[in-house]
Amino acid sequence: MKKFTRPLKGRWIAGVCLGLANQLGIDVVVFRLIALLTIPVSGWIYILLWIFSDTQPVNARF
Repeated sequence: MKKFTRPLKGRWIAGVCLGLANQLGIDVVVFRLIALLTIPVSGWIYILLWIFSDTQPVNARF
């Protein structure tokens, strides 16, 4: 299993939703809608992942 990283390209705020969508193999739009609808819970998780996850290297491909 590859390490979770936040991509630098294609992200909106911090890249957490894009990184998780890539990790799970689902469409990022679907993942962002789910995150938006569950914001009371996902908001805290989003902030924690933003703080504690690494960004993807500039030359890395996903």
